[in-house]
Amino acid sequence: MALECEQCAVQTSQCSGPMIQCTQEQDSCVLRVVSTSIAGSVEQNVFEKGCGSSKFCGKGPNVINYGLLGTTVIDTHCCMGAACKTTRLPAPRRNTTLNGRQCSTCSPDGAECKFPPIQCAGVETKCFEITGSQNIAGQIINSVIKGCANELACQAMETDAKTFGNMIYEVKSAKCTDGVGSTTPGSLGLLFPALSGLLLVKFLA
Repeated sequence: MALECEQCAVQTSQCSGPMIQCTQEQDSCVLRVVSTSIAGSVEQNVFEKGCGSSKFCGKGPNVINYGLLGTTVIDTHCCMGAACKTTRLPAPRRNTTLNGRQCSTCSPDGAECKFPPIQCAGVETKCFEITGSQNIAGQIINSVIKGCANELACQAMETDAKTFGNMIYEVKSAKCTDGVGSTTPGSLGLLFPALSGLLLVKFLA
């Protein structure tokens, strides 16, 4: 029999919802917390339950730094039976100490990638690049999103990326490379708070 898991997503630490049937690739029920922030201030925490892959459970958070678009931290844990009903996960936190690496980034509206490099922090040792189709005001635009990420986030991007939040509806390619060294500390620059709610990354579809 196929695995069944409860599915829900709310902004509180507990949620409940209907049972759904998992695919063959989804071998576990998962609890996940997605924390998005703008300029270092947490804008939203979303607590989710559903089907997922056990290979991403309990290994620490996925950390994604979009530069102009803010940051997302995702912590995933597997659960069985009653634990899926009672376990509560704390919201994950991102280490903001600069680590000397930097990555290029792009405009959130699909324009050319001409922004200065952003400074990576904490465990963000990789540069990621995701290309896909983005829906802006009803118009479909080919877009590129770049930034810093940790190794776990890169593994999820390269193996399970299907959709990327609400901004990109179809991911065409996703890759990561080593972040380049930098001796000049910097900042994330001007951010766009209106986009904070659009950055819920769906790696475990």
